[in-house]
Amino acid sequence: MPVVSIAAEDQTQIERLLARGQAVRLRLNVQNTFTSGPVFSENVVGDIRGSEEPDQILVVGAHLDSWDLGTGSTDDGTGVSTVLAAAAAIQKSGVRPRRTIRFVLFTGEEGGQQGSTAYTKQHADELQNDLAAMVIDSGQGPIARVDLGRTAVVPLFEPFARALRNFRKLEITDRASFGTDGGPFVLAGLPGITLQQDSPDYRYTVHSAVDTQAATREDLVDVDGATRLPRRSSCPKLRSLMKKTAPKSKNGSRIRRAAPDMRLHALAAARQLIVEQPDEALTMRAVAEAAGVTHPNLSHHFGSLAGLHAALAEELIGELLTGLRALGLDADDNDDYATLVDRVFELYDQKGLGRVLGWLVRSGETARLQPVNDLIAQFIADSAHGRSNNEARVIARDALILSFAAYAESSVGHLLGGILKISPLQRRQYFVQALTALNKMY
Repeated sequence: MPVVSIAAEDQTQIERLLARGQAVRLRLNVQNTFTSGPVFSENVVGDIRGSEEPDQILVVGAHLDSWDLGTGSTDDGTGVSTVLAAAAAIQKSGVRPRRTIRFVLFTGEEGGQQGSTAYTKQHADELQNDLAAMVIDSGQGPIARVDLGRTAVVPLFEPFARALRNFRKLEITDRASFGTDGGPFVLAGLPGITLQQDSPDYRYTVHSAVDTQAATREDLVDVDGATRLPRRSSCPKLRSLMKKTAPKSKNGSRIRRAAPDMRLHALAAARQLIVEQPDEALTMRAVAEAAGVTHPNLSHHFGSLAGLHAALAEELIGELLTGLRALGLDADDNDDYATLVDRVFELYDQKGLGRVLGWLVRSGETARLQPVNDLIAQFIADSAHGRSNNEARVIARDALILSFAAYAESSVGHLLGGILKISPLQRRQYFVQALTALNKMY
């Protein structure tokens, strides 16, 4: 049966119309061509051979192909870069694994896991000795959940997850994922392990025309490919491994983490804390411990807790504006207003910007927000370029209203919504309607 994919924004528009009881009529203009036969393609395979049990293999993979609309930077270019970085890190560490790790960049995933299916068939005779297949294919961002694909593997994996709890919480499940290259390995009788990432922007880029290099974030890709374990691991085996694999200088002393790298890890740890913990839990000591750095080192880079909050605000705002630029939104369109509201409200509430700004205001540290102000001013200026003065004023007005509303929603939205019996979705829909009405009036 033919399959036609649509953008996430088009899907949400259809859902909103159906929710209002309106009939939806679609006109599809599908322009396809067919080849006369199969198209030849290949998996890319590389091994780090095991030192003790080389015939036992752990497959670590991502997929090289992309959906037809974009170049596939987040689906699955970021996964490919993570796999390659993992292979490079193991090679550079000088520590050989006991069993063989096979790094595979699969082809044909978007067409139905064709590359991974072909791999399981071609290597059927050796699969009985293999351990598992581990696949990353869910955008960009830190690993938040590991779907192990088999119940019996859960107790074996849980000690490892507990050892990382000071770095970030890692959820472990026995789910089997069949929408990516781990599926064929599950069907072949192996644990198909899927690494699920904390990648909220993925829904805007996956299988869309905006899945290009502009949608990737270097800081997240760097963290994915070079994540380090916290210094104070609770697992002796991991502490021992860290000592063996930590980079060393020529005289054997430990190399300090580079400043940009340390800053990224600290901000990632702070973002996790601001979302999961109450405001008072975000302290310099807590962030230092979660990031695996010393308190003095953290203070050297951010100066104070206020400096850390300001850096968080700058990173979150920058992330939002980069995403909006990639989407190329037009404020004359009602559906683009819905996308704007969703992105801004998500940033303030779910990603913690509202709490960060609130802390800076209550602490009298608003002067530290000048870099954030500069980012917003430049974004508005870029958006207004080539437009009339009236259109430029509308853009500035919408930015102001959006910021006020998102901040209020993150602060008291749940309280007032509960009193008035208005759900979060309804509150957002009302706000979209208000912006649309304002746009028509002026």
